[in-house]
Amino acid sequence: MTAEFEDHSAKLLFTQPLKRMNIITSKLWTAICSYVLIVAVIWLTVFVVGGVFGDNGTFDYPILIEQNGELAFIATADYIIYGLVSISVMMVGMISLYLLLGLFFKQTIATLFVLVVIIVGGYGGASLISWDFFAWLNPFQYVFPTEPILHQNGTAWYQGLPVVLMLSLLFYGLAVKKISKSRIA
Repeated sequence: MTAEFEDHSAKLLFTQPLKRMNIITSKLWTAICSYVLIVAVIWLTVFVVGGVFGDNGTFDYPILIEQNGELAFIATADYIIYGLVSISVMMVGMISLYLLLGLFFKQTIATLFVLVVIIVGGYGGASLISWDFFAWLNPFQYVFPTEPILHQNGTAWYQGLPVVLMLSLLFYGLAVKKISKSRIA
């Protein structure tokens, strides 16, 4: 939405016979579909390049993790899946937060700056808390998803994902409410 506000095409968009909720919903789904398409292209490229220049490998190679103070192993395929799920859920959360912030700041640079400050500040602040139950409430632990996957001491890698999804729905709902009350300026 920030680009539309910057080039004033939001005025035209608001005069169209569209529900404002549909504008935000289409922006959200377009961004999510773009993310999925980019991930698919990256995966396809990796497999094609690996198939052309290398041998057929296996994803059963173990990765060493720390689980409840003991060393354990997970398969590479599991590690990749856990990482992809963590990053994807985090991306949905950041996309919905970006849409909400874009409606408030209406400038791309300011919106991106505030988003980065929230992510870095949240990750830095959350890393200072060592309470095990906080893993269920901490949406910022997936900024670098290797940590919750490789170090599962009293926690599971997926514990904070429901909070990120709930915050995504909250940000989307607030964005819908904000755009429905926006005036054409």
